[in-house]
Parts: sequence; structure tokens; C-alpha cells
Amino acid sequence: MTSPIEKLVVSPILVGRTGQLAALNRLRELAHDGQGQVALLLGEAGIGKTRLVAETKQAANY
Repeated sequence: MTSPIEKLVVSPILVGRTGQLAALNRLRELAHDGQGQVALLLGEAGIGKTRLVAETKQAANY
């Protein structure tokens, strides 16, 4: 019998997203400086959109 997964495991290393993360952080900086920004993240399920947002939020210390 298998037990249910109780804890999500997330790698502390974000691989292959340097450019996208830099772009989101730049938009965040501009917004912080009073210049409103919008970002649209799209792609297939499982490619890391939520992780990019989470990393950006963490960098902003929310």
C-alpha cells in the first residue's frame, strides 16, 4: 500500500530560467519605482510559470 504525498518538494535551484527571472525582476523594480507594469506568463502546464512568480515574489520580500 502506498502512502499519500504529504509534503511538496521544491528544488532550491532554478534551472534554465535566468533570462525570464531577470525580466520579471526588472519589471518588479520598475513597478517599485512607480512605473506600472504588466507581465503575461503563458505556456503549457508544468513548465514553471508558478515557480517564476514565486521566485519573483521572494525577491520582492512579500
